[in-house]
Amino acid sequence: MSKRKAPSAGMLDKYPNFMSWNIAQAVADTLKTIQVFVPIPRIQGMRGKATVIEVLWIDWFYETAMDNPADSLQWSISTGPAPTSVTNLADGATFATAMDTVEGYIGGGPFVDSGAMFMRTLPRRLDLQSKDGFGILLASDSFYVALDSLTTGVINTVAFRLYYRFVDITIEEYVGIVQSQMSS
Repeated sequence: MSKRKAPSAGMLDKYPNFMSWNIAQAVADTLKTIQVFVPIPRIQGMRGKATVIEVLWIDWFYETAMDNPADSLQWSISTGPAPTSVTNLADGATFATAMDTVEGYIGGGPFVDSGAMFMRTLPRRLDLQSKDGFGILLASDSFYVALDSLTTGVINTVAFRLYYRFVDITIEEYVGIVQSQMSS
C-alpha cells in the first residue's frame, strides 16, 4: 500500500505522459505476446528514493468485425516472465486486462437475418486510478502484452496508449512493489 499522503506527494510529473504501441496476431485467433519497455526517467529523483512509473489509465483501439456469437477478443498487461496465455487479475503480475465479446440476440429480435452484432465505441479506456487519484505503481523496466481471440477468423491488431507519470517512492516501498509484481 502506498504511503504517499496526497496525489501530488512524490510526483516528478504534474501532467500525464503517454507511451503508445500496437500488437498484431501472427495468425488469426492465436496468442501473441510482446514485450514493451517503459520510458527511462530523465529527471533524477531524491537521494534514498526510487523513481517509478505510476500508470493512470490505458486507452485501446481495434478494428475487428466480430459478428459471431462466439467471437471474443481479450488482452492483458503483466510484469514478470512472458505469459503463455492472456492472464487475469488472479495473477499478481497482471495489472490490466480486458475482454470483449459479441452482444446481441441470436435467432430472434432485431437481428433475425444478420445474427448478433458487436458495436463498441472506440477507443476504449481502462482507468487504473483510485478515487484519491493514485494510479498503479510499476517498478519494472518492461511489461508484457498478451492478445488472444476466439472465432474471429481474422488477424487482430490492437493499438494501445498508456498514460503515466514519474513518481518518487521510498526504497522499502519499491522493494514491496517489485515483490508483489513478480508474484503469481
